[in-house]
Amino acid sequence: MGLTQCKKDSFEIDYSNFNKVIKKGAFEIYVPKYLHLDKKLHPKAAVAYCDSLNNSFYIIIREEIPDTEDDSITITLENYHKFACNGISTQLANSDVDEAVVDTLNLVPALTSTIDGKFGEHKVFYTVTTLKTSLYFYQLIGWTLYSYRNTIGTDLINASKSFAPVE
Repeated sequence: MGLTQCKKDSFEIDYSNFNKVIKKGAFEIYVPKYLHLDKKLHPKAAVAYCDSLNNSFYIIIREEIPDTEDDSITITLENYHKFACNGISTQLANSDVDEAVVDTLNLVPALTSTIDGKFGEHKVFYTVTTLKTSLYFYQLIGWTLYSYRNTIGTDLINASKSFAPVE
């Protein structure tokens, strides 16, 4: 009787060209090695990375969920995701926002959309993933030139898929 080899799942992401980033008490994520820390990229970002040579960027914004219990208002993940995507698409000319894809990232419900449009003379590609934990909303936002959407864009999406909140 011969042995059967088990092949790794074809959908398993190879993070060998990524660095593991740990933000103590907040989250862990794998970020492509060519992205470098850039503390000045976005004032609200918990972490921000850039590859200015290839016009590629990645930021994570963490916001406390506001206490709206007294007002009988619940901010849903869907509403927060629309808010995050609108914040980007309104800055672009001819923007096109894809329908949100529902996912679960390390047991936390998440929504992901891609957006393309023009910023000045450049056609750009964005990936936006939002999550809602018990205490925080997260926006995981990556962007690059549209011509890199299948290479760097895929890396930015894969970075978001590795996100794990630690609360």
